[in-house]
Amino acid sequence: MQYSLHHLAKIALGITFLFSPDAHCFASDLRETGPQASAEQIIAAHGSAERTVLRLTFSESVDGAVAHPVLADIAETYVFVKRPDHSVLTDYALKRVITVDDSKKTFVNLSLYAEAEQRYAEAYNRRFLRQMLAKIGVNTAPPDMRNPFWAQQELGVADPADGAVDIASAPVKGGGTKFTSAGENVASFTPSDTSLSSAERAGFSRFLYGNVSLHPQIIEAVLASNAVPKELSYVTMEGGKRKSVRWTLSSVSRLTAIYPLEAGFANRLPDEDPSDPEGRAVASVLPVMLAAVSGKAPGMNSLADYNSRIDNALKQGNQFQVFLTYLEMSLQYGKGAGVCKPGQTEECHPSSVLADAVKKDSRAATLVQALAVEKSDPAKAITMEQGIDRAGVSNGYVIDDFLGNTMVDANRGQDAIPLLSNAVRGNPYLGGYYKDFGDLFRKSFRADLAWLFYDLGRELPGGSGAPVISIINGYEGFLEKKVPQFF
Repeated sequence: MQYSLHHLAKIALGITFLFSPDAHCFASDLRETGPQASAEQIIAAHGSAERTVLRLTFSESVDGAVAHPVLADIAETYVFVKRPDHSVLTDYALKRVITVDDSKKTFVNLSLYAEAEQRYAEAYNRRFLRQMLAKIGVNTAPPDMRNPFWAQQELGVADPADGAVDIASAPVKGGGTKFTSAGENVASFTPSDTSLSSAERAGFSRFLYGNVSLHPQIIEAVLASNAVPKELSYVTMEGGKRKSVRWTLSSVSRLTAIYPLEAGFANRLPDEDPSDPEGRAVASVLPVMLAAVSGKAPGMNSLADYNSRIDNALKQGNQFQVFLTYLEMSLQYGKGAGVCKPGQTEECHPSSVLADAVKKDSRAATLVQALAVEKSDPAKAITMEQGIDRAGVSNGYVIDDFLGNTMVDANRGQDAIPLLSNAVRGNPYLGGYYKDFGDLFRKSFRADLAWLFYDLGRELPGGSGAPVISIINGYEGFLEKKVPQFF
């Protein structure tokens, strides 16, 4: 949410905002299914009626160790995978990934978009590293740092930007197929006698992409067999170290089952875990965010409230307060908020009021100048923003948000965290602050925390109509198009 002089002019004149298009629609009301939703709310949103389920049980062995059981229930709208230590319910109707701890009777509820983003972003990151190594002529890096196949195998993402990948297939005894890359065995499967209907095949595709580390081309070959594999093996590599995984089919059944989330299980949100400093930062502002979502946090401002604050600042001759309040109001309510329309004289102000504030107050002028250079010279912008005297203003957190964003652009994300925390605490009803915090974590490869902020920002009173929401929606639509296999 960065503003140049041109953007500020648009705020003042109420012309428009330059936001990404709203490219998709919500599958559900996040207030009933979002990260803070109870088990009962999620069950009600999905529906508790019994559904037809394809139940598969496998034994999974890693590097020849003792195999452990894996149960998979595959329904039209969800995939539920139960392992000895935890279960994961991926709800494709609600776009949620729910990790259940049966022993503690708790669950963590994250966005499916966070899972897709994590894979998509990591694929981009691996490609960048490969290109850098090639550019500086490093030929001694492990194979997984040089051959894009290994990242694609691990992440299930094959981007055309990766270039051509060598994958060869050959039949093996028993009707199976083995796959090699660069002459090395990387996967094999043997179909069982259990064929799949078209609906089951679609659900099994979701299961494979979400739970095994196979190259998309190999997954598509498995699906083309139109049968559940009785044996499936694959190899992954990290830092040159190979890991071999073997799945062996134990049973197949078709039955009806209720939604596999138990009422009464408690929702576990990020807490003060000393091993996760970023999670601790989130936990510190989470109470005020949850209070705002429920409408119970102090500081909710209507347009009338903002205009009243501007009136008071004008009476006091506090031009910087006028300027910051105008900005805050525009960030919360969007284009032309509080600007008088033709013939309107009450609960509004002419656009010239903002321009006058910039002309008459050096601090306002400095902030405008800092925003103008934040992309070309973030260090200079940071120095200017840090030097702004906040005396006499009640909402200096508006500056904190701009400064925090500039810190993120300057790769100083840790320094940005307390600033963005101040902004959220200053106005917990402003969805743009949630998006900015989410963007920080997305750039830090913490998609789980990013979508916590994105989701809660959309749950705020009036949040779905906030100016920045179309940016979040648009990016989620982008992910659906770039990595459709995860949806």
